[in-house]
Amino acid sequence: MTDHIAADPLGPQAAQSPVGEAQAMPLVRLGSHDAAVAQLREILTHISLVALDHECADASVFDTTLDAAVRHFQQVHGLTVDGIVGPLTWRRALEARWRLGDRPLQLHPAGDRQATGDDVAALQRRLSDLGFDCGRVDGIFGTRTDAALREFQMNIGIAADGVCGPQTLRAFTNLARAITGGRPEALREAHDWDHRQTGVFGKVVVIDPGHGDDDPGCAANGITEADVVIDIAERMEKHLAPQGVAVLLSRGRSFHHGRALDDAARAEFANSVAADAVLSLHVDETASPAASGASAFYFGADRHGSRSDSGQRLAESVLTEVSGLGLADLGTYPRTWDLLRITRMPAIRVYLGYATNQHDAGLLADPEFREALAGALARAVVQCFTPVGSTAAAGHASG
Repeated sequence: MTDHIAADPLGPQAAQSPVGEAQAMPLVRLGSHDAAVAQLREILTHISLVALDHECADASVFDTTLDAAVRHFQQVHGLTVDGIVGPLTWRRALEARWRLGDRPLQLHPAGDRQATGDDVAALQRRLSDLGFDCGRVDGIFGTRTDAALREFQMNIGIAADGVCGPQTLRAFTNLARAITGGRPEALREAHDWDHRQTGVFGKVVVIDPGHGDDDPGCAANGITEADVVIDIAERMEKHLAPQGVAVLLSRGRSFHHGRALDDAARAEFANSVAADAVLSLHVDETASPAASGASAFYFGADRHGSRSDSGQRLAESVLTEVSGLGLADLGTYPRTWDLLRITRMPAIRVYLGYATNQHDAGLLADPEFREALAGALARAVVQCFTPVGSTAAAGHASG
């Protein structure tokens, strides 16, 4: 039989960039009637999340069956579960079309155009389970995945060209999992984090105040998100810098960009400075004025069984400190938002209360509370880098 790569699962359009396609797609939700809905339904049918009924349903109508499928898709892919298909859900859906073997995979020479998709995640999972270090199973074909693939090819005696094609795929079918006793990438991450726990001195921490420039974020009860989080970020810097931490803010108070940086740009900034950790600060909002408290998110998704354990520890440490100040602890959760997915170090997004709740907004409007909040966040960072078993007091972070 002639070697081949399977035909494009959804025709010529599927070969386009998921980012470009997603940006061109309209926002759709329950009740929408659009040709894009038919494409969405086709994608979710292709990945077996919804069944098309050509005789009984108009494929271009966003009905309750499709709404349930979208919410399930968002849940297993680590997205906000709201049933709304915006740019991020579109992008993940377009990536989910691919199965390993549908197309050749390799590192693109242009760093901003790397292959992404469920097929990349499947390749990373295979490599990781066989003992080859490709970093996170995140569905992004980056330099570590390229290096791991070439090492695998060299070890099995085929051309180490960095291309996952028919010959490499055949080799995978003949090999069994080599590492047992947990997720291999988690074991490597734990080992790497143990080596980082040498104290906070000399560490590089990126603090990302959400929104800014032409995007003020949420505004209610007399507070504006962008203003609150930049103030907290600057106060955090004053707590951490005296302890030898190189604190880098993703933005300042001056509105000089014109347009606010998106999550991908903020993540690339953190990668470019080789940060040891990233904290993205936000304030939440909701239609219900009763919603109150703080929550934190780290990289992870049920779909590929991948998550950042060190990110989860940082998120938990932050909520432990913050909840002692009067904000309810709403828990930590895995997500695949770009800031968490693209960063190569532990990264978390923290929601420090609800602007739409009078109690939370009242606290956040108080400079003394923001100072206490900055001290609590700084303590959490120090605690995460403190060597295990050390008696060093993280409480000095507020000094």
